Amino acid sequence: YYYTIGVGTKTLAGLQIGIAYFLWVGIFNLMVIAQFWAFGTDLYTPEQGKRLFPLIGVGASLGAWVGSVRAGELMAMGPRRLMVEAAAILIVCAVLARVVNRITQRDANTTAKAADPKPLAKGDGFAMIAADRYLMLIALLAVLINVVNTMGEYLFGRYVVEAALLAHPGDA
Repeated sequence: YYYTIGVGTKTLAGLQIGIAYFLWVGIFNLMVIAQFWAFGTDLYTPEQGKRLFPLIGVGASLGAWVGSVRAGELMAMGPRRLMVEAAAILIVCAVLARVVNRITQRDANTTAKAADPKPLAKGDGFAMIAADRYLMLIALLAVLINVVNTMGEYLFGRYVVEAALLAHPGDA
């Protein structure tokens, strides 16, 4: 995880840039997805969400696959091109979110209910998830995704280290 230019290692606030970048990307990815789903739940009723959110999930999965293929093609042209295209996609998404927010009509009853929410008592959040099959499946999917992601990163990291040791034996 070193970023080198010529001779020496560049650091940012005493950390190697690779570590800071990895942490920033992880936090950014988590926050963007959380903000997207929060925005979606603010815009749509539960009935609309149950119809629309699975379609969005399929699109996100396909987008991850197509995006990784496209990123591989772009890396052949250099990391600057990859960063420029990523920034352009992020700007397009921000503009689309503003447009959708502006043109979406909200139900007056939904906004009135949202203005006066009843707070949950201690432990009621887990009870609410356990009582609703839809929420339970989402929670199980979130746990499964995190387990697969963690195991995949661990196995891939181990593979990279072993491949590096085989390619460059004796190098530190």
